[in-house]
Amino acid sequence: MNKTIYKAWIDCRVSSSGQGQGDSLEIQERKAKQFLFDTFGITADQIKVFREKYSGRKSTRPTFDAILEFSKLHQSTLQYGCFTNIDRFTRAGGAFYSYAKEELKSLGIQLVDVEGIIQPERNMLKGSGGKFGDDFQYDWSTYSPSQENEIQRAERSLSEVRQILQRFVEKQIEYVQQGFQNRSAPYGFENTKFFNPNTGKKRTILKILLNEAQYIRLMYQLASQVHQGIITTRTACDKLNAQGYRSRIRQVWNTDRSRIIGTSGQKPITPKQFWNYVRRPIYAGFVCEKWTHYHLVPSQSPKLIDIELWNAANQDRYTIVKDNNNSTGWKLFDKRSHQKRTYRTNNPDFPYKGLIRCSHCNKPLKAGASTGRSGKRFPLYFCNRGHKQISVNPNQLQQILMNLFTTIDFDPAAIKVFLKSAKLHLFHKINTTEQLQQEQNSQREQLRQKAEAILKKLEYLTHPDLILKCQQDYETIQDQITLLKSSTRKKAYSKAEIDQKITDIEKTIEHLDDTLINPHQMELLSAFWRCAFTEIPTLEELENRTPKMSPIVRTKGNSEVQKEEWWNTEDSSRTLLDEIVRWGEILKGIFDTSTTYHLMGTLHHNYGNCCQKEQPKYPIKTLQSVKHSFSRFFETEE
Repeated sequence: MNKTIYKAWIDCRVSSSGQGQGDSLEIQERKAKQFLFDTFGITADQIKVFREKYSGRKSTRPTFDAILEFSKLHQSTLQYGCFTNIDRFTRAGGAFYSYAKEELKSLGIQLVDVEGIIQPERNMLKGSGGKFGDDFQYDWSTYSPSQENEIQRAERSLSEVRQILQRFVEKQIEYVQQGFQNRSAPYGFENTKFFNPNTGKKRTILKILLNEAQYIRLMYQLASQVHQGIITTRTACDKLNAQGYRSRIRQVWNTDRSRIIGTSGQKPITPKQFWNYVRRPIYAGFVCEKWTHYHLVPSQSPKLIDIELWNAANQDRYTIVKDNNNSTGWKLFDKRSHQKRTYRTNNPDFPYKGLIRCSHCNKPLKAGASTGRSGKRFPLYFCNRGHKQISVNPNQLQQILMNLFTTIDFDPAAIKVFLKSAKLHLFHKINTTEQLQQEQNSQREQLRQKAEAILKKLEYLTHPDLILKCQQDYETIQDQITLLKSSTRKKAYSKAEIDQKITDIEKTIEHLDDTLINPHQMELLSAFWRCAFTEIPTLEELENRTPKMSPIVRTKGNSEVQKEEWWNTEDSSRTLLDEIVRWGEILKGIFDTSTTYHLMGTLHHNYGNCCQKEQPKYPIKTLQSVKHSFSRFFETEE
């Protein structure tokens, strides 16, 4: 089978299907084929024809991309690219025309036009070879004598498009702002021409289609029932589909829009499309779109429903109200813009929000949930700030964390120190609390006795000035009693409450991996997450199990080995105590100053002997420095 040898291609273009319904494409093809045969002797079987119904203003056109691909495929035989005139090839201006011409030139394609504006390239060094051989030729010596005319013609084509669109679009905007129809007709209507006797011109308005309008009216009635709680949106859609609703049939064109290749539509309504119809003011007789700046303009077309039904169907979001201050006399009141939006900073659905960074932009991952067509929500941690979106659902993230935290643990010696410090601090707080409460009770009793004495004194007084003075003293004492009650900051804990609190702390500290994987308290998760990591980990680091962990964190099963390695270095004491400083700063809401001192003292007692082998005074100086640092972070409540 002989392979077709192509020597040229033809580009035939019209801007729209309406323009292409005549003989425009056929005429362009016939003229170009005749030109190629008369000029270069190229027959029809050696020509590839490209047809497109696409705007020439676009710099990205599917047919032009296809031309480039075809030219690369047949680069060895192709010589010419032909069109009737430059504005059929492009209307995107001189810059795009120059780019397209250079691209095709690099593939060995010479552009020619039937109109004759494009002239062959010339060599300024013609004859330079003399009798010795061919003429010399360079990039700068090769030029097109018609280059300026070609660019001028391409720019003029772009300018013509601007002027045509300006005249057309400007009038269309004016008509829309007067309430006439533009664009395709919405479901329930069809476009029709209306003769205006006042202007003597025809305008486009909407005409009701009864077979579709019945579903729109039913749709609004069902929407009002949804807001009343009588039915759900899914039930409303099922009722519409059962009544026979189907979407419109639309024609499907091929890529270059030269022929119809099928149809689409005839689909049942979905909840998303249901509310899309209900939100449209056009069904209540108002035009509201981009060219009206989304103001309500009374439509010149008939309406399908009254304003009261439209408001009832949209009562959760919009309301159409009269507004004399508006130029049109109507206003679309958006209830969402007048409602204060509340954001949950500690959302239990997304406990790790703000605790994991994006591996691309190093910013915290966002968190949210999208709603599918069935109404089901799909939660997701994600980031798409100027890069390809990365995302992970909570279940996947839970598995990633389980894989990480089930292989690590916190140093048991440090955990014991924290537990011992917590117990010491809580028992110390009992005594302080009981003493403070006794002092406050004594003060209140003294003030109460003074108040009773003043009341008894008032029974015997008759002079107005003395009575007024006693009343003022009585009110002052009552204010002091009230202030004393409000200034009580400590609660008296019973022995059972203290034991329960210590038990809770033990469970939390000893099962930190469970706290981090299955968080129940957001405050504890955030605090211990920052304790476990020296910096916020990225999603990629968690997946690869390579985050920067605290020095107190160890791999399960290697406790003794790691402890020996840990304490045999000169900087071990400073590293440890610096880490305790960091922990203390993070957990200052849980452990106060006295607890921290107990904590550091116990650590020095447990690990000091090891540290003093090489540097006897170094750990003590470090401990004093750490104590000084702690005093800046904490204030004693007592």
